[in-house]
Amino acid sequence: MTDRPFTLYEGSEHHSRSFTFVEDPIDVYVAVLNQYQTAIGHIFNIGSDLEFTTGEGIALVEEILGKPAEKVIVPKRPGDQLRTCANIAKAKNMLGYVPKTRLKDGLAVQAAWFEEKLKAGAFQ
Repeated sequence: MTDRPFTLYEGSEHHSRSFTFVEDPIDVYVAVLNQYQTAIGHIFNIGSDLEFTTGEGIALVEEILGKPAEKVIVPKRPGDQLRTCANIAKAKNMLGYVPKTRLKDGLAVQAAWFEEKLKAGAFQ
């Protein structure tokens, strides 16, 4: 939206991540409060169990914005993880947690929020 390039580490477009929309974990917090006796003493991994590559995420943002992103490729970061994915089986089984927001939908909401803030001068 700002027509500025962003930094992308070499090869990271192939890394996979489980992206989580900010509103989805709220459902887990409410479930824990509603099922306190079941949840007490447990640790839950919260997120999404769906994986996407960083490249797929970038492509979705480009689609949402209707233009390609200008990237500046820099050398790999040592120790960067090739794959991260939340294991939410325990939260699903014990609390009924199921993430609701598809990646594209969450990115569209985030893009709209950023555009609104950008127009209001929040990032000057």
